[in-house]
Order: sequence, then C-alpha cells, then structure tokens
Amino acid sequence: MRGQSGYTLVETLVALMVLAMALTAGLRLVTNAIAGADRAERRIGALLLAQSLLEGAGLAVPLDGSGRDGAYAWRLSAAPLPVPDDAPLAALQITATVAWEGGALDLATVKLGPRR
Repeated sequence: MRGQSGYTLVETLVALMVLAMALTAGLRLVTNAIAGADRAERRIGALLLAQSLLEGAGLAVPLDGSGRDGAYAWRLSAAPLPVPDDAPLAALQITATVAWEGGALDLATVKLGPRR
C-alpha cells in the first residue's frame, strides 16, 4: 500500500502526547496564576486593614487592642519613642500586626500627642 497519504498510528499517538504535555503545562501556569492572585488579594486586604487600624488608633481602636476581622487576626501595640525633655509633644510608635492563614505583616507609624 505504497503511495497512500495519511498518518500512522504511532505518529498520531506522538502528536496526542505532545498535545497532552502542552495542555498540562498550560494548566499548571493557569493554576499558579490563580494561586498568586489569591495570595495578592489576601495581602492587599491585610494592608488595607492595617492602614485602617493605624488611622483609627487611639480614636476608634484602642492603642493596645486586638481582634478579628473576617479571615484576619489583628493586634495594635504602642511604644513610646524618646524625645528631648523640652519637647512639647510625646511620640508613640504604633504597630499594626495583621495575620491570616499563610501570612502576616506589620505596618507601623508614629503619632504625636501632648505630653502627659
């Protein structure tokens, strides 16, 4: 049967194997991209919560407090910073720690207030 055109069974199987390997690699890339987007979304949520906590520290949120907000556990802590004796203001370093499954972050700021 010479002269017939077409693919042999082996050529077809090799082509299907190559296609399967390419699809597997593509699926792995998509899976990694989705996981990366999920990690980024959690970190952004934690950053927004930490920023909100720092903005409300001492007003809506106690300076040394903790709690939960959805999937996040948070803690605020305040520590005095050294200032000259003749300075009219006191300085506090306020740190917001936000933790979630798979990660945690700290965000800090300095707030000034009257000496006590």
